[in-house]
Amino acid sequence: MRVAQDGAFANLALDAALRQAGALEPREVALATELTYGSLRWQLQLDRALAAHSDRALDDLDEPVRVALRLGAFELLHHLKVPAHRWSTRPSRWRRS
Repeated sequence: MRVAQDGAFANLALDAALRQAGALEPREVALATELTYGSLRWQLQLDRALAAHSDRALDDLDEPVRVALRLGAFELLHHLKVPAHRWSTRPSRWRRS
C-alpha cells in the first residue's frame, strides 16, 4: 500500500512491514516478498487482465481494493505454487481485513 499510495520504495516498505509483522517463518517472508515484488513487476499486465473482467474502471476502485486484486491476479497468473483450492478465497479475505 505504501508503494501505491505514497510512492515508497518497495524494498524499504516491505522490510518495514515484515519487521512490523513480528516473527514470521522464513517461508512466509519468502511468499510475502514474492507476492509484493511480483505484483509490482507485472502490474501493467495484471491491470489489463483485471480490466478485461471488470465492469468498473480500475481507477474507480479504492487503492486497497486494487492492491488486493493485483495480488490475487498475480497468484492466479504467475505464482504456480499456490494450490488451486486457495485461489478464490485469498483475495476476498485480504480485501475485508
